Amino acid sequence: MISREDRRWLELSAGSQGRRLQQLTFGAAAFLALVGAINLGLALWIGRFEGYHAGELARGWISGFQLQQHYSGVYVEALGRITLGVLQLGVALYFAVKGKVADIERRRHQRLLDALGECGIG
Repeated sequence: MISREDRRWLELSAGSQGRRLQQLTFGAAAFLALVGAINLGLALWIGRFEGYHAGELARGWISGFQLQQHYSGVYVEALGRITLGVLQLGVALYFAVKGKVADIERRRHQRLLDALGECGIG
């Protein structure tokens, strides 16, 4: 037996509220992907001030800092931007997956509502 509250929740999630959630998650994913790409581009641009190429910055980002060496602030800023860009792209991927899951759930809830309507329940 399906309760009235369950039916209301299915209608909300299958209707405009579910679509809004899906649009927000895809919008957030697109925005974070854009900002992440901008940060990665900015890191490469900043690194060029010190004469570093993309490969050198990537190696420096992966290996980390050596305590015995001194680094310029521009180099450290470029590596920080790489970290920020990679994190933002990762969160964008998470939101894209979350948006797809929200779409799948919304469609499933709509199919449930359609089946309940055909059975004459609710």
